[in-house]
Amino acid sequence: MSPVTAPTVRSRNGAAALPAWEELEDAVPAIVVTMRRYLEQIACILRPGSVVNTDIALRSFAGFVAETAPEVTCTAQVTRRHMSLSSFLCMSRGFSLGLSVVGGRCRVDAERVFFGAFA
Repeated sequence: MSPVTAPTVRSRNGAAALPAWEELEDAVPAIVVTMRRYLEQIACILRPGSVVNTDIALRSFAGFVAETAPEVTCTAQVTRRHMSLSSFLCMSRGFSLGLSVVGGRCRVDAERVFFGAFA
């Protein structure tokens, strides 16, 4: 069984727990390498809390890509469609799970900044 499709473990607020980077590495190794390298770079200039929030947003997006778009194997293959669908789901799921509007926007913005760095 793939780590990304393993039985869902729920956190206290009912949200699905995010997969660890090690689990994602099996499903989308090239994406994970790029995202982790990016996190190392921003750790030099951002506060630790900002890096943790970006880590959460990127792991969430990598898990989304691994589950919904298995044909995507590297960040260069991510399209506007993937970003738009991820943004929509983040905002709609976030509201139902108690994520604030600001929290949802921050996740979407972190993804946008990450991909903007490689455009």
